[in-house]
Amino acid sequence: MHCDDGNASTRAHRIVTACLDRLDLTYPLTLGMEHDLVLEGNASWTGRSALEIEVRLRLKDDPTPKLTATTVFVAVNDKGKGVTINPLEPATPEDRNVFEAGNAANARRKEERAKSLKTLQPTEEEVGKLHAVSLPASAPPPPLVLSGHAASLTSY
Repeated sequence: MHCDDGNASTRAHRIVTACLDRLDLTYPLTLGMEHDLVLEGNASWTGRSALEIEVRLRLKDDPTPKLTATTVFVAVNDKGKGVTINPLEPATPEDRNVFEAGNAANARRKEERAKSLKTLQPTEEEVGKLHAVSLPASAPPPPLVLSGHAASLTSY
């Protein structure tokens, strides 16, 4: 296991969800009792304390994934600080490609965090856009026409 040191006398670290990076519904899917579903996944990338897992949902008798997701977890100690986990060692060229895609996704996530409003103040343009969407509408929106039937849009 990536987050276990193999020593039965030590407690395994907690794993917390860092993000759900992607969730793709690739085919229409109705969840119900008429179908057996299979949820499968694999570790696709590891960092120092992060573990990326690709998850697929499919029908039991159909190998084509209906839903795919990429999640990232972080191993933490009792104080909530990241701890080192075992590295993933890709065994095949395909595994290596998936691992490199995980490296690229991790770099993208870091770049997005650096530009986040949690890190940087909004620009003047962003302030204007935030202000505009926070103002109440002065007039009701025009009706939305769907297949010859009128529907109104409601803002909350």
